[in-house]
Amino acid sequence: MVSIEISTGPRFSTFSVEHGAVLDIIPLAPGGTGSRGLLVASGNATTARQIEPGRYLFQVDLPSGESLTKEVLLTDDQSQPVKIELFSKQSPHEWLSWQQLNADLTQAATRQPVRTMLADYDLPARGQAVIEGINQATVEVTVDLDRRNIDAFAPVTQFIRTGAVPGELQDAAIDQEVVGWDEQFGLYGWFRDSATAPECEVPLFARKFKRYYALVEHETGLRELICLPIPWTQEHHQCGIQLLVSRHPGLRGPRARVTVQDTALGAMLTFLSRDSMPSAQAFVDPILNGDRWEEVLYFKKSNPLAAAGAGYILLQNDPDPSSPKKWYEWIENLYNFFPWCPDGAVLLALLRMAHRTEDDGSAGVIECVDQAMSRGVPFYRLGLRQLYELIAMFREAEGMPDDIRERMGSYQQLLVPLMQAVNPTEPFVSFRTLAYRKH
Repeated sequence: MVSIEISTGPRFSTFSVEHGAVLDIIPLAPGGTGSRGLLVASGNATTARQIEPGRYLFQVDLPSGESLTKEVLLTDDQSQPVKIELFSKQSPHEWLSWQQLNADLTQAATRQPVRTMLADYDLPARGQAVIEGINQATVEVTVDLDRRNIDAFAPVTQFIRTGAVPGELQDAAIDQEVVGWDEQFGLYGWFRDSATAPECEVPLFARKFKRYYALVEHETGLRELICLPIPWTQEHHQCGIQLLVSRHPGLRGPRARVTVQDTALGAMLTFLSRDSMPSAQAFVDPILNGDRWEEVLYFKKSNPLAAAGAGYILLQNDPDPSSPKKWYEWIENLYNFFPWCPDGAVLLALLRMAHRTEDDGSAGVIECVDQAMSRGVPFYRLGLRQLYELIAMFREAEGMPDDIRERMGSYQQLLVPLMQAVNPTEPFVSFRTLAYRKH
């Protein structure tokens, strides 16, 4: 057997991710040890394995969408482990290495931006920052859980339809200094420590909770409103939320990307934000087999937002919904304990839909859909899409009472502009103004 040490990810590695890439080891000669769908570390960590001597093709898929290959001849006379390096394109800056793992920045980095300085504002006091070509700020909206109607969507729908920032969205301070910026990129950070962050369990006792959004205004006229998944924790410690903004006039579409500095789940979220789950199946299966996502869902009190992501993954990969699973009741608890998180209502609707029978009908599913619409925009883009699909199905279903069909029609009308404006490549919801998209 030959010992190997596999290194992959951005060449500038200021972090380590235990499960940051998917590796296929393909024998190119008889007698080799082939393996597919192996989870390997990224960043400044390595993955050790032992395989039979022979000629192999090593192929790594990164969350950014890059696919890296290397052909290696391994002989049985090696006295030291063989180092196999599969590095992505070099990150434009070391402070962008985490972003490079989650998105290919190098193509955009080669473009030269137009140098235009915005007017001066007294922005630090308002929690904003000005850099060349971009005015970036955070805003917050309070979710009133006593309000049981679709007005919870009003601030976002108003933004999408008009491009104007509604009065309900108030400035919120940026918690960190700007992480880094140059004439090509700006990287911003938020961090809610225990002294300033609302406890995750506050909604059990209080009736209001704040949702945080980032507002990015570009000199081109594009405005983006991006949901920030705050608070986010990893092993009971708060994680930073980072927003990368690209300032290239030649780029079309969204220019802002959100990542969570969670070394256990951050790369997984990027992998699993792809609409086609089969493309990430090799990545998903080992984690499911190891009960990783069940563990994340179980510890929902420490991180309800991560638990919601785990719920989507488990539901999409449930091989036999007719067989009860222990994590089914955890989804219901997520729905009951965290009413400020609309994804809990979406998840319970999906679970009840999978278990629906002729006897109990659709009443339980529709109840959850109504609750989801009263709680506001889901944190996850996948949740928004699946909520829309449920609503469209009930609106067209045969034999549905007229009042429910009419209510679903109003929901659908409300969600159509959101579905048109949402960024289809991000795990968390982010919108750009429809006015801009028409130009």
